[in-house]
Amino acid sequence: NMQFLLKHCFNTAPALILVVDSCGRDIIKEARVELHLYMKEIEVIGKKAYILVYANKQDLPSAMSIAEITDNLDLQSITRHCW
Repeated sequence: NMQFLLKHCFNTAPALILVVDSCGRDIIKEARVELHLYMKEIEVIGKKAYILVYANKQDLPSAMSIAEITDNLDLQSITRHCW
């Protein structure tokens, strides 16, 4: 459960590493929801987060492009944190 892990890990870590399956078109929307819920929680407590999105399986023909992943995760809307 991603939400459980996020809540317990960020207390001591200034960065979030989000690993996404580049072929997981059916689950990337869930990752977006969880990421944005988490970022809202971080903003409430006033922390700055650094976000690394690791797009796994980029070598496969069915992989989403970096632009598709960026759009699907709605990373452009995250402006107060570095990604």
